Amino acid sequence: MKRIISLLILILTSIFLIQAQNNFKKGYIVEDNDTVYGYIHYENTFKNSEKCLFRKSFDSNIVTYKPYHINAFGFIEGSKYESKQLGDDIFGDTYFLECLYKGP
Repeated sequence: MKRIISLLILILTSIFLIQAQNNFKKGYIVEDNDTVYGYIHYENTFKNSEKCLFRKSFDSNIVTYKPYHINAFGFIEGSKYESKQLGDDIFGDTYFLECLYKGP
């Protein structure tokens, strides 16, 4: 009986983890002033600062963009992230930073 309950808990946990990994929301990427609409994997701000997982449709393959590949990405009903270099040219690194407010 304990084995059955343990197996059931393991299966349910696996199902929830698999569903949690497919959290794509409508969004867009900006490449050299060209905006491409599709779906972006929604994660926390820390993970979004390192990479952007993008697909044009739910049937297409997932493309991983780093901050030095694209200028920005954002969610249709949500936040926008811009590629910015932190530090100097020698010791700095490029990240996606969440744009909270953009002035004139």
